[in-house]
Parts: sequence; C-alpha cells; structure tokens
Amino acid sequence: RYLLNKTQNVYDSDEMGCNLLHRSAQLGLFEVVKCLIEDIPFSATTVNSRNNWNAFHYCVSVPLDTIPLRNPKEGCYKAFQYMMQGSAIKGVYAFDAEGRNVFHLAVINKHFQVAKHILDTAITPSGINILATTPSGTLSLQQQEYIKLSNLDGTKECTEFLGFLETISKK
Repeated sequence: RYLLNKTQNVYDSDEMGCNLLHRSAQLGLFEVVKCLIEDIPFSATTVNSRNNWNAFHYCVSVPLDTIPLRNPKEGCYKAFQYMMQGSAIKGVYAFDAEGRNVFHLAVINKHFQVAKHILDTAITPSGINILATTPSGTLSLQQQEYIKLSNLDGTKECTEFLGFLETISKK
C-alpha cells in the first residue's frame, strides 16, 4: 500500500497496454491484486485494448512453469478466485482478439486448477450453474460443449486437462 500511495498515476499502462492489475495477476501476486481491487479500486474486467485481455486473461496467460516466483500456482489460483467474486465473474467469459476465452488460456498454459474452477462455478445471469459436473464426476454435456466453444477439443493440452480432472475425481 505504501508504494501504491507514492505512485503518481497508478492507472497508467505500460507500452504493451497493461495496467498494474494486469501485471500483478499475471505474476500471481495475490496480495497486490487484492489491494488494487479493494483499495484503489481497479476492476478485473478492465480490458487492454491491444489484445482484449482483462485481468482474468492475464492471470492464466503465462505457463505456470515459467513464472519466476516461489509458488505461482497458488498465487495465480488465489488471485483468480478473488477476482471472480461479485460481478467481475463476467470477465471470465470474455474472448480476446484471437477468439480465445480465459478457459482456453488456462488449459493451454496448464493452469488446471483455474480451468476446473471455471467449469465448477460457471453461473448464468439467472443463477444456474450451467457447467456443473454430473454426480459421477464425469463432464456434463454443457461442459463438453464449453470445451468445444473454447477451441480446445482434441488438443494435447485438453487431453492433459481431462487427465487432471480424472485424477482429482478419484481422490
């Protein structure tokens, strides 16, 4: 908070069009993300006009094994969960300039906990979870359609993600 209070214009974007929340989400800096949303305030749905990414896209935009932090998996997941609270959840379903949604980026970059969280918490405006898993733990038809809509059907990363889901459903 001290550094944020000393910053001239905390809302400035860098040369790539990213703001401070975008970069903090990308690095999995949960405490910074929380502070920016609560205290400044930033919106997780603010879009970078260059690529149509919001903070949700940035949170899963970098492969986990390339983030130079001690525990990026936990930080990215916590930041993502926090940002999904309230009305910001609509940002999860936004498509970028290349037609990819947040779920697509999460799977491609192996943020499987986040991808599972998206499937488990997809709520329509009427409050219905359209992507809930079936009682047997298998993917529902809606989840299968969402995977297709996300342009992931048949990809190597999708196969790995489905293996991840199968592994955790056995626990």
